[in-house]
Amino acid sequence: MIINYDAVDHIYIVCGKTDLRKGIDGLAEIIQSDYDYDPFSSALFLFCGFSRDRFKALYWDTDGFYLLYKRLENGVFQWPRTSKELKELSPEAFHWSLYQNRIGFFYTLKSWVLTLI
Repeated sequence: MIINYDAVDHIYIVCGKTDLRKGIDGLAEIIQSDYDYDPFSSALFLFCGFSRDRFKALYWDTDGFYLLYKRLENGVFQWPRTSKELKELSPEAFHWSLYQNRIGFFYTLKSWVLTLI
């Protein structure tokens, strides 16, 4: 099962930190109660966790929800953390970010230091 991204009307980044232990129902509740949006719309909602190396995406597809999960092996997302709001991401930027492992051009590598023992 693959999401038809052409059918997605809007793509929203949920700013701030989200508890990614939440599943479909918990994330849908955040969309409804905190932002007064309809999780059953044809919008894709992106959530980032505390460690910033993973995100979840929630999408309604006429007969059920998709819950996608991405964890970076190296690097972190520079996710908007300043306020609890939704920011819309253009479809072009989202498609680009899927291939570059970046969300809305917000991505940096963790710095690793190797030491000899």
